[in-house]
Amino acid sequence: MLIFERLAIKDHLLEALLDGAILSLLVFPVLYFFVFSTLVQKNKELIVEQAKTREAQQKLEEKIDERTRDLVAANETLKLTIQALDQRHGESENLSNMSQMLQACGDMEEALQVAGNLLHRIFPEDAGALYLFRASRNVLEKTAEWNSGTQFISSFQPNDCWGIRRGRTHDAGVGEDQIVCVHSAPKADQRPICLPLMANGEALGVLSLLLSKGLENHNSSCERLPEEGLEFLVGLAEHLALAIANIQLRETLQRQAMRDSLTGLFNRRYINEAIEVELRQAERASTPLSVIMIDIDHFKRFNDTYGHDAGDIVLAEVGHFFSKNVRTGDLACRYGGEEFLIILPAADEAQANMRAETLRTGVEALILSQGETSLEGVTISCGVATYPAHQVEAAELISIADSALYQAKNAGRNRVVVASSNTVSDAV
Repeated sequence: MLIFERLAIKDHLLEALLDGAILSLLVFPVLYFFVFSTLVQKNKELIVEQAKTREAQQKLEEKIDERTRDLVAANETLKLTIQALDQRHGESENLSNMSQMLQACGDMEEALQVAGNLLHRIFPEDAGALYLFRASRNVLEKTAEWNSGTQFISSFQPNDCWGIRRGRTHDAGVGEDQIVCVHSAPKADQRPICLPLMANGEALGVLSLLLSKGLENHNSSCERLPEEGLEFLVGLAEHLALAIANIQLRETLQRQAMRDSLTGLFNRRYINEAIEVELRQAERASTPLSVIMIDIDHFKRFNDTYGHDAGDIVLAEVGHFFSKNVRTGDLACRYGGEEFLIILPAADEAQANMRAETLRTGVEALILSQGETSLEGVTISCGVATYPAHQVEAAELISIADSALYQAKNAGRNRVVVASSNTVSDAV
């Protein structure tokens, strides 16, 4: 019975196991369909999303790298722009300082010295020379140079410079302009550039530069010459030309205010002021002061015989003779018409008489001509007056000398008369 009971239990167990297996087989598809398939699908979707996320992250990193590169490039561009602006600001300051310095110069000689120093500072590593036209306008002369040695000739004719010929910048270092002007001798590592100095449509001269090639961070900006660098050089030439033109105009106006245009001597207006100053100085220093009044003899006859052009030649040559034969410190002027006045500071009566005689004999020895026509017989008469022998004011001293001159003319001309007491009484 026990065995049968055990066998009965086993059968029930087997039936239970079999029923469980059958149930599992029936339930698993349902579970798989409703649970496991969903989990698998979710897992697949998760894998796809992860792939998309990685791809998006990679694209984001690429965009970040690209944006970083753009920012680095923009930063470098900004740095270069700031450097360029700083350089342009420095160049503008150089041009402004140069203009101010040149405008403050008293005359052209001082201005050319200053210009040479300033150009040397602007182009410390380059060679250069400044040429200006002579008054004749047929030759340009070297007036300043730096770092040049013997690379620039002293003078040349206008047609020898392509910059002057064409009236614009001539860059012999690039392009079709590779013709080097004869006034410069560049080395192999130098770039010749000619900058004509133009003002009011007229060429005043030329700035000739030999720029060093391939120098980075260099004031002359050789690497930038096709654009910004060339613009700076042109601006420099314009500032320089304008300053030189202003100084030349100022000197011309000063000459016109002080000088007689025909003879080049001081004019009457200037000498009337100058004699007052000289007389006051003579009073303070207790030194003599003499004046010589001079008249060209028979000047009207020259005009009537040879014409007014011949008269102008006589006046110009006599005036030139006086300017070359007076002492340093003496003042010679054309007083009016054919009359001249010479002021001799610190010269007493005897010295003034001697100087007048020297001038008289010198004029008498002049050989003058108008074309092929000889202008002979030019002589002068002179009247001398001296302070303090004649204790008078400046205008009266000139009047006394003028009275002595008329005595010389009345006595036969071509002679010197020293003012006497009678002359003083007649003049006063």
